[in-house]
Amino acid sequence: MRAFLIPLGLTILFECLGAFLIGVREKKEYLLITLVNVLTNPAAVYLAEWIRQSVFSPVLAAVLMYGVLEPIVILVELVYYKIYGNDPDHAFGRSVILNLTSIMGGLLCRMVFGSIWR
Repeated sequence: MRAFLIPLGLTILFECLGAFLIGVREKKEYLLITLVNVLTNPAAVYLAEWIRQSVFSPVLAAVLMYGVLEPIVILVELVYYKIYGNDPDHAFGRSVILNLTSIMGGLLCRMVFGSIWR
């Protein structure tokens, strides 16, 4: 369970921080960011771990995770931001920026702390 809750919590933290930095101030938007990540993050974490364990090449695993899995997550989240967000015209940019913030934060955590949540 920790393998899902810690990445989810960190993702929500990083994406809310990213949202704040790009000027998001409405509570509804932070709730939307949280709910969208509750829907997408556990599946993404599960699939990323499966890819890591199933693919022999670390380079291929990275390509699959960041070149295939993350764009799918961005597109799914884009749909929710477009439908339910306060700024549907900027939903794509928001989805990309918040996911890049989350990816960079996750990579930083792995570099600093390793995989302590496993």
